[in-house]
Amino acid sequence: MHDAWHILKWIYAVVLGGYIVVQIFAARRLKGNLKKRSNAVLTAMVLLMGASEAIRDIFFFENRMANRAGMVFVGFAALVAIVVLVRAFGENPTLFDEAESDEGRIQSLKLS
Repeated sequence: MHDAWHILKWIYAVVLGGYIVVQIFAARRLKGNLKKRSNAVLTAMVLLMGASEAIRDIFFFENRMANRAGMVFVGFAALVAIVVLVRAFGENPTLFDEAESDEGRIQSLKLS
């Protein structure tokens, strides 16, 4: 059972890396409310990772079980965040032509 945690660390690293890649794509591709949702997911993940580190360092200094529990919890949250962001890509077309969006803004200004 001791060796299983090494596998879990690699799974955690892959999931966290996948989350970072999806978050970068979301920051570049999403517009409007979906971009706000992406930023809210990023804020929640940063706060969750910071809280996990703080709890492990302050209350459970060098406690392996606390470290493992924090890793599992943050890894699960990263999986949920990946699902939320991937679903946001499917909700609305994310690839906007910049010229079209600028023309729409100019048109709305001409009407008013």
